Amino acid sequence: MTAGPPFSAHPDLASYLDALRDRARIPVYGAADDRTAALTELTDPARPSDDPAPPGPAGGVLVLAPPGSAAAPVAAALAERVGGTFTTGAPGGAATPGRGGVDHVVLVALAAELSLGPVLDILDATAELRRAGRGEAALGVVLGRDLGELSRLIAKGLGSGLRTPPDHPQLCVAPWGGRQRDDTPGVHWVTGADARADVVAPLLTGRRHGLVSFAVAGREHGLVLSDTVVCGAVGDRTAGRAPAPAGAPSCAFTGQCFRPGVDAAGVVLAREVRADVVLANSCMSWRPGHGLVAADYQLTNAFAHGTAAAFIGAVHRMVPDVGLNRLAHRAAAAGADVGGGGGGG
Repeated sequence: MTAGPPFSAHPDLASYLDALRDRARIPVYGAADDRTAALTELTDPARPSDDPAPPGPAGGVLVLAPPGSAAAPVAAALAERVGGTFTTGAPGGAATPGRGGVDHVVLVALAAELSLGPVLDILDATAELRRAGRGEAALGVVLGRDLGELSRLIAKGLGSGLRTPPDHPQLCVAPWGGRQRDDTPGVHWVTGADARADVVAPLLTGRRHGLVSFAVAGREHGLVLSDTVVCGAVGDRTAGRAPAPAGAPSCAFTGQCFRPGVDAAGVVLAREVRADVVLANSCMSWRPGHGLVAADYQLTNAFAHGTAAAFIGAVHRMVPDVGLNRLAHRAAAAGADVGGGGGGG
């Protein structure tokens, strides 16, 4: 299997890094596979491909990697591509003279190298940059379980502007949201008792949305709907079919979901949700590294394993407030995009 333009597959790391620095190319590290082909299928052939990557933002881009990270060469090449600054550690002491402030802080890492504590520290340091007048600094995290997965997430981000239009603009699933009367154009609301598998599953997996949001109860590895869950399992690890990794949830051993009466085969898999951006307004839906369950089951990794180019989740326990979903959908309808100043949606 081969990747189609503007995507290219590079089994050699040095070749991949060279291609990543080249703004006319969107590389992935490793052999081309079904997921690489899916990126090509999402690309509109009518879009110009001589310079697919958008130019860097007007302010500074600070790209971070954890000290000693195996992802550091990738982070450094990405910084060079967007005209940013690369460093290791937290952003607080990093200088970007003459760059007009720090508008984007990007943390690049492998999943095993990251835990929630350092992420919260970097969030605090990013807030300090804003308080010090250093632009409108906001943190984004590029995370993969290995370099190949990391490269595919980067490729989805770099190629997001070349995608074909989604089948439907926006979808919000809010079992606790009551009957919504939001007039944001293009948003399909599924609320209350309608948030059940026979209604929601075809919407999530049968057509692609620009933005899918959830306002639900949840755990690190699942979002709770009326009669099922959106499950974070990345591999086919139902009971007896594959060895379960350390920290796997009960479904890996029993075949039963944590929801009483729900069979593991009857859940909606996060990796099969067809969306460009996913927002999970649910407790503990974005907890990297060593959390309550193994990384193979965390929602942090699961949505990005599919078509989604970006995933936004919550790091703390919380009661979902559907107002956050409304805000996100209105921003997307107005043209805001993830990681930039506008033009997406």
